[in-house]
Amino acid sequence: MTDSRPMPRQRGVRRLAALAVFALAATMLAGTAQAQHSPVDGAAPARVAAAPARAAQPAKAEAGKRQDARVQRAQAARKPAAQPPVPSGRGQCVAYVHAHSAFRIQANAHMWWARAAGIHARGNAPEVGSVLSFRSVRGMPLGHVALVSRVVDEREIEIDHNNWLGVGPVRGASVVDVSPRNDWTAVRVANRAGTRVYGRVYPTDGFIHARAPGFEPPMVATRPREEAPRREPLRAREPG
Repeated sequence: MTDSRPMPRQRGVRRLAALAVFALAATMLAGTAQAQHSPVDGAAPARVAAAPARAAQPAKAEAGKRQDARVQRAQAARKPAAQPPVPSGRGQCVAYVHAHSAFRIQANAHMWWARAAGIHARGNAPEVGSVLSFRSVRGMPLGHVALVSRVVDEREIEIDHNNWLGVGPVRGASVVDVSPRNDWTAVRVANRAGTRVYGRVYPTDGFIHARAPGFEPPMVATRPREEAPRREPLRAREPG
């Protein structure tokens, strides 16, 4: 029986041939892959040039924003300066008293009575130039202050004040004392100056005077309300 297996020498030659073929194939595959991934002539410079172009885009956007900001500032500079608001006649009662008297109590109106202790004389009798101090009530939580401009009699005065019922400055508004003891702890205020239409009853602390404690009040006589001259009744003419 004949042995058909190749001799060791033949096997070595075949193995070398196979390795050579494998190496050649690997070399060819590597060349093909390099050719596929290698850029064509002129493509590399284009990519290199595109990178600076992409980097320049944010710089252009930032320059555009700065230009827009400069334009807006220039336009704002050309606009006329804003004019101060025109006073509407409305404001706070405390600011009105500060502007028309020497009182400088820095507090809301309902705190004036306590803040005036030891600085201003206080009492329950009205004086021209004094401040009538209203207490805090529902609908008027911050209280109210008003300047006494005239003492009509022991039961009526006139006041100058601001922001009463949301209305601007009012001068010569009538106030009547409706307290049981005639101590001005309960008053009614005329809705408008020159009218005899009064609102509801408001509690008050009393009057803060424009003088230090211990000083006597100035002697000012009350002025009675002027009465209209009487007219004779018209008589019917007798037929002639």
